[in-house]
Amino acid sequence: MWQLRLLGKLILVLLGASTWALTLSIPEENSIQPTHSSSGPCHVVEPTEIVCRGMQSLEEVSSNIPEELRAQVTKLTLENAVQGVWTRDDLVKLPSLHTVVFNHSYFSEWELPTRPDAPSLSRLILEDCWNNDTLKTSKMRSTLSLTTETLAGLGGLEEFHIIDCYVLDLNLSTIETVKPLQLLNIVGGGLNCTKDKLWMLEWMDEGRANITNTTKCFVVSSGEMTLFSTRYSFNDHQFLLCMKYVKETERDCPSQCQCNVQGFKESQYPIIHLLCERVGLTQLPEVIPRCTTRMQFGWNNITDINTLFTNKNYRRMDSILLNNNQISYINGDLFYNYIKGRPLDVYINLANNKLTTLPIKEINRIYDEARKTSQFYPTFNLADNPWNCDNCSFLPEFQKLVYYQSTMIPDYHDIRCPSDSEHHPKERLILIDVESQCSPGPPLLSLIDILNITLALLLLLLIINFLHNFYQYRRHGKLPWIIIRMPFC
Repeated sequence: MWQLRLLGKLILVLLGASTWALTLSIPEENSIQPTHSSSGPCHVVEPTEIVCRGMQSLEEVSSNIPEELRAQVTKLTLENAVQGVWTRDDLVKLPSLHTVVFNHSYFSEWELPTRPDAPSLSRLILEDCWNNDTLKTSKMRSTLSLTTETLAGLGGLEEFHIIDCYVLDLNLSTIETVKPLQLLNIVGGGLNCTKDKLWMLEWMDEGRANITNTTKCFVVSSGEMTLFSTRYSFNDHQFLLCMKYVKETERDCPSQCQCNVQGFKESQYPIIHLLCERVGLTQLPEVIPRCTTRMQFGWNNITDINTLFTNKNYRRMDSILLNNNQISYINGDLFYNYIKGRPLDVYINLANNKLTTLPIKEINRIYDEARKTSQFYPTFNLADNPWNCDNCSFLPEFQKLVYYQSTMIPDYHDIRCPSDSEHHPKERLILIDVESQCSPGPPLLSLIDILNITLALLLLLLIINFLHNFYQYRRHGKLPWIIIRMPFC
């Protein structure tokens, strides 16, 4: 019986404890504090932070904030703001304000303030903002231009945060009119990757900028996108990686030349063009951007191109333009070693030089190996060179090369002999009758001639022998040796 009474008391204790815990978990009605006020387009997140939606001017903001809170507000967030012109003059009723955030908004121009009591903003945050409706990225995103006119009224900022925006132009000169910007923070989004943004890398080195690896480059187009502008460009590649190559290219570009990073042809290697035409070069530069893919050295005075074959900075070339120079010789072994095992096609323009011969043996070897292994074929332009059409040790093989590899030599119709050629002045190579010029002529002596000469020599020997024997018999009475030993009956 006492066990039942003990169990009942235990149940009552447990029920009392649970009721007490439930009472503690439900606050009194008067203890519930609202986290924000939702009256009108603006609401209070914290006593010092206000969020407003759909604003067209900052003057509207002040009129929608309770008067007793205005002096405390330090942060203002504008969501879905529409096009308008902003000025700090409209913020005089918020004297403590130092941070403004635009979220998913049209960010238009900030005019210079005219009132001395306008608050000094020290922190600006743009998240998913734009102000270009006509300029789109390759993925049809609207872009953001932050020009001197757009930022004119924001001088004195200490921090500028740009989050998930696609920035077309970024000029901070007006922001730094009062004092230098301490931090530029770019998170996500994208940038139009051009040379005029190299200063961002310098700011990062100085600790004044932070750009995340998720920030990409983008391609801008006002019309139809082309395959080259999207695939072979900086599009969707890391901004920091692209700018690294741009900076390196600027550093290693020869002083006489122009260097330009076009984008990426492969995921890890950029497309770099090196333009050095008509600058009086007599030799190839030793230092060029290490990933250069296209070199244009036409209309110079270059005579030796061994640097092309031996310098590692030239290894990734896929277009080599050396037309209109003074090149007269190509080392066959160096050329073969340069071409074999290349991961890329290569086009070599050697038109209008001083070439009289080519390393035919090595070139044929390259084509033979390429056919067997499905490797890449080199392509040549060879017109307007003084080819030695009078040399029968070169001409037949050269004509065969041009004829059988005509798809690899686009200007084969224009390859001609020089005007001072003995046999074929200005004649097209593929039309030359090489056999008539270089085939061996008839032999000096035919077989019948050799036989006749042999018989004549034998007859002459017989006559000489007869005369010798006759002389011996008349003078000494001596018969010939063969008669003495002949048997007689």
